[in-house]
Amino acid sequence: MLDGRYRKQLVKTELGHPSAVAVNPRLGTLYWADRGDAAKIECSWLDGQERKVLVADGLGWPTGLSVDFTNNDRIYWSDSKESRIESVLPSGEDRRTAVYIGEDQEDGHQRRSSKTQ
Repeated sequence: MLDGRYRKQLVKTELGHPSAVAVNPRLGTLYWADRGDAAKIECSWLDGQERKVLVADGLGWPTGLSVDFTNNDRIYWSDSKESRIESVLPSGEDRRTAVYIGEDQEDGHQRRSSKTQ
């Protein structure tokens, strides 16, 4: 029965504005994006223990988390303020920009740059 009687709050401190969540059942991890004053991508075990920050630098408004199960379980997110799609390994290492949408300084038109990883 899904009436909420068995719900459990897994993460309840140091959250600004949670904006996305993703689960990797194979690794037993929960990921979330926080686009508060100190934007970050965090993770924990599925029970909320062993919480850690994966990415804390260079983020604007991270949203739209996804796990790529076929590519070393990379975590992808979109950043609507920085106009990027980025990824990182579950360890927090090897951060990459997959797509960047920026403006050409000369004509003001938007340009998209994709990097194949």
